[in-house]
Formats: sequence, structure tokens, C-alpha cells
Amino acid sequence: MKKIACLLLVLVWGTCAFAQTKNGTVYSDHEYITKTREMWKAFQDGDAVAFQSFFADSVYRSMNGTWSRVSNEVFKNAAESWSKAYENLEVKDDKPAFPDAIEYKEGGTWVQDWLLFTGTHIESGINIAVPYHNLYMFNDEGKIANIGFYFPTATFDAIRNSSTTSENGEVYDNHPYITRVRKLVNAYCNENLDELVDFYAENARFSDLTMDWNESFGLDEAKNGWISNFETYDNITLKQQGYPDCIHYKNGDMMVVYSWWTWSAVVSATEEKLSIPVMMTNYFNKDGKIMNQSLYMRTDERE
Repeated sequence: MKKIACLLLVLVWGTCAFAQTKNGTVYSDHEYITKTREMWKAFQDGDAVAFQSFFADSVYRSMNGTWSRVSNEVFKNAAESWSKAYENLEVKDDKPAFPDAIEYKEGGTWVQDWLLFTGTHIESGINIAVPYHNLYMFNDEGKIANIGFYFPTATFDAIRNSSTTSENGEVYDNHPYITRVRKLVNAYCNENLDELVDFYAENARFSDLTMDWNESFGLDEAKNGWISNFETYDNITLKQQGYPDCIHYKNGDMMVVYSWWTWSAVVSATEEKLSIPVMMTNYFNKDGKIMNQSLYMRTDERE
């Protein structure tokens, strides 16, 4: 009996898994795909009247899921606005995606595409690279009657906010973290490795100008670098230039100390004297440990 029940479950599951009903046909080449490409070419070129001509008189439009009925005049105005606001505007396929046209048995013909809008917002100077996913339904006259736009808004939020003045935290010229950076520098100059290491979190990351943007190394490699410094140079000093800033960033809730120094030392093997300007950036965690350090300095004189 148990074997029969299991067999029935398998048969039922198999029937459900492989039941399929065809509801239309998908095309990679279609006259309506051509129309959407021509439509966006008109938009890119700033031809607002041509852009408007692809739409029915009344269009059901969605912006990130919010639907409303609008006249095709809205699309003419949008094209004019973009043409005035952006330079070097380009609308292209967001490869490797490509458009599809779907002719449903019931529901008409739809086109879907994935586009990338690039250009420069003239007033703010912000360069955009915004992906769009669009859905278009064509009526019997070959005009767009329904259209849905889906896109991230962060870039447009930045453009809107760029015309305002807003605060993003507080700046301190005296702060316990500034004191910690000074003590860190003293530990380095005194070649006190144990004290130096204690200022950093175990998972601290380090970077400098010789590295790619997202490249970094860990505390063990930093320790090896400090040991190499102590073996290679004598009389290592770091003289403070100006004054450090400690900034609490509201966005991200980060505490960062920026400081400026002149690194000086004598090459042990040659007695050559070196003097190099340095900018140091230290990010602190909630425990007061440095979790990220970046150095900006010339390295050619030390090579």
C-alpha cells in the first residue's frame, strides 16, 4: 500500500511539473521592437515631436509600479526636458540583455527591453548610467497604449539634492580619535610594533596609492611592512603638517580622521636622507579601533 501511495505522489508531481500551456509567441526581431528602437533614437536626439508620435493619444503609464493615465503630451514634454537637462545623452541596450516582443493569444502584443541611459546632467555635472527595464503594449494602430518604466532612483535623487545645501555630519579639530592617531604615529616612529598593532582591529584593511581602487591587504601584511621599514630605515619621524580633522559622517555613521605629515628617514644601507609628504585616512569602528587605513604618498623616492 505504501509503495502504491508513493507511486501516486510521483505521478501527480510529474503531471504538475510538466503541464504546459502555450499563451503566445516570443520574437527577438519584430516590427514593434524596431519601433521602440526608433522611439528611443528620437528621444536621444532630442526630437520631442517624433518621440511623442509613437504613443496613443491617451496612455496608461507606470513609473516603478505607480500607474496613471496621461496624454501623449507628457512624453513630448519629457523628451524636451531631458534634451535641455543632459548632454551626451545616449540610450542603448544594457547588454547582454536584448529586447523581446511577445504576441499573446489574449492581451495583445508587448515589447520588453533593458536599456542603459548615459549622459551628463548639465547643471549638477553628475554623470548618469541608469538601467531601465521597460514594458510596452501596442494597440491595433501600432501605437503604445501602455508603458511601464522600472529604474533605480538614486542617481536622480542625487541630481535633485545637488541644488541644495545640506550637512552630513560634524567636524572636530580635537577628538579622542585624533589623539589615538598621534599615539599611533609615535608608536610607529619608536618602532614599537606591539603598541602599533594594538590600535587596529584584527580585521583591519590597508591601502595606498599603488593599489587598485578596491584592493587592500590585512593586518599581518601591514605588520610585515612595518618590520621592513624598521629594518630598512633609521631615524624614522613623522612631523605633523597643519592639523588633523575628525569627521563624523551622518551618512553611514562613520568616524574618520584625516591627517597630514612629513615622513622622514635615513636609508640604513646608503645613509640617504628621505623626506616625503603623507596624507593618512583612518576609519574607526565602534570600539575605537582602526578598521581601515589609507596612505597617500609618493613611493618613488623609497624604491
